[in-house]
Amino acid sequence: NLLIVAGAIGAALALDVTEEAISSIPRTSYGNSLVQDAAEGEPLNFLLIGSDSASTLPDDHPLRRSRPPGLRTDTMMVLRIDPVTSEASVLSIARDLWVPVAGYRQNQKLTDVMTLTDLPTLVQTIREYLQIPLHHVVQVDFNGFLEMIEILGGVPMRVDYPLRDIKGHLSI
Repeated sequence: NLLIVAGAIGAALALDVTEEAISSIPRTSYGNSLVQDAAEGEPLNFLLIGSDSASTLPDDHPLRRSRPPGLRTDTMMVLRIDPVTSEASVLSIARDLWVPVAGYRQNQKLTDVMTLTDLPTLVQTIREYLQIPLHHVVQVDFNGFLEMIEILGGVPMRVDYPLRDIKGHLSI
């Protein structure tokens, strides 16, 4: 019985820490322009965006000085979760894909849509191009990516040959 009580207390503490961590994630509200409701039991589509913005890095961080201004999307994926089958699938979207920009009479590289317009336009462009609903949008910038790696305790890498990137201040 003591083990069950201790396990329940441990689980409650873990849930509390997780809830606190999730609630501390900065959020930007765009009203209903980014959100579409899914019917009960229908699959959910999450648009995952990784940007190269270094604006949230500390002022003295070397990567902040080496990143060009502007906001470009480096990674775009659609994560589809089906609650009925408990399956998840991911579609990676090529950032150099030329697409018709929603609300404009021009085509543009997908990576440049957010730079030239805004996040809601990027979301609508992907919705229209893929002809799928997008229920949630998750955007991670360079600092958020670094923090995720830190939380994971780093990512082991095997580098067989010397590697150097002067702008990125990388030398292995």
